[in-house]
Amino acid sequence: SGRGLLFRVSLATGNRTIVSNFADPGQGPLGGEPSGVAVEASGSILVADANTGTFPAGAVFRINPASGARTIVSDFANLAQGPLGSLPVAVHPAGSGLWVADQFQRAFPQAPGNGQLFQVDSGTGARMLVSDFSTATQGPIGFNLNDVKTDSGGAVLVLDFDAGTGSRGALFAVD
Repeated sequence: SGRGLLFRVSLATGNRTIVSNFADPGQGPLGGEPSGVAVEASGSILVADANTGTFPAGAVFRINPASGARTIVSDFANLAQGPLGSLPVAVHPAGSGLWVADQFQRAFPQAPGNGQLFQVDSGTGARMLVSDFSTATQGPIGFNLNDVKTDSGGAVLVLDFDAGTGSRGALFAVD
């Protein structure tokens, strides 16, 4: 499709079926580079896509698992939804919100940053910047954020491919 596919894989047989084709406008807004996937408690599927939305600056989709229909939860170029992002790569549901790891920041348009962690309202798509990984006063610097999860105690964990000793990766805990 050139825009990505979301598959469901049978654990029993290994057979794959397409849930959503990001090139099919009949299923909703088009995707461009889907990367992170998570499932909400309701069963809806969330996908972070770094190359879609208004600019394209990326977006988080919600996908109906039965029909494959897509809606945009948060468009990272939409200033009305909060601070801008530019490359959301991972999403993780937490309560009534979402944690989203974004690889670049837009302090200067088109200038690479070190990543940002957003908290997103899962109903309205409103974003709040929680941590800027270019800001040393918030902790060690990040370089290439690629995943976000919460641990059993609720702490937010962010994985970075290129941070840490010898640029071999780091796991950050964000307060």
